[in-house]
Amino acid sequence: MIKTLRVVSALTLGFLFTAALGLGGALLGIVFKIPCMALGRKNPFRYVINIWAFLVTEMCVKRLLSIETVITNTVPPIADDEVVVCFGNHPSTLGVATFTRFVLENLSSNILTVAKIEHLWNPFIGWPLWCSDSGIFVDRSSPKDSSDAIGSGIVGCLRDGSAIVIFPDMHRPSAKLIAEDRERFKEKISGLQNWPKQTLVPRGGGSFALTQAVKFRKVRAVQVTTFCNRADDTIWKLFNLFGAKFYIVAEEDFKILNLDRASLDLHQNAEWKKKNEMIEQGKVE
Repeated sequence: MIKTLRVVSALTLGFLFTAALGLGGALLGIVFKIPCMALGRKNPFRYVINIWAFLVTEMCVKRLLSIETVITNTVPPIADDEVVVCFGNHPSTLGVATFTRFVLENLSSNILTVAKIEHLWNPFIGWPLWCSDSGIFVDRSSPKDSSDAIGSGIVGCLRDGSAIVIFPDMHRPSAKLIAEDRERFKEKISGLQNWPKQTLVPRGGGSFALTQAVKFRKVRAVQVTTFCNRADDTIWKLFNLFGAKFYIVAEEDFKILNLDRASLDLHQNAEWKKKNEMIEQGKVE
């Protein structure tokens, strides 16, 4: 009974934190959006994301759910003027805050997220990201439009000392989407059917556009793999996650920034196979 109450409390608090800080950040961020863009400065209310990630992970994930975060980070310290491009497998709904806090505390306190354009209709996620210049929104149904949006977004929003986050596999994993992806790409990716079924297949278009957009900056690339040791693909699995462990593995990628499109696709596929194997080995339930 006590565990159930703690889970319900975590869900309630998580929603309240997201709603209050999301809408509050959007309202405050929009006030400063145009002046900051005109002056070439960062929007001061972008830090609402930092506050949200801290509150959700500290209060909901750690204290109420007793979920332990295990971090393996081999990335050397990031300089204040460096841009970090973070390539990650898409975390579950329950892992987004933990992933975000890791990026903010270990890679950069300024985050810029490449997100699907549908998030602009979400007042709790899309609105604060857009209003605080912390999001680049792309139409993933159109590769050309996506590439153009990433290029213009980098010019308009990116500042030195930022972390750009992109999830090349595009969606949160589910058994249905994974099966559809494996069928769709089985002729294009050698050995795909032998991959452990833990993530969707990475798409290279957005990643390549991103590497091209930042190539004239002082930049580094990082591969981040996130997973829970128990099934967490839906919000209702939260009741089975009490006392679970959430793993984050980060390592520098020395190759991806200097590859052409075809080579980047091959490199990224190899990285995602490694991620799938790592997640498969870490799952206990």
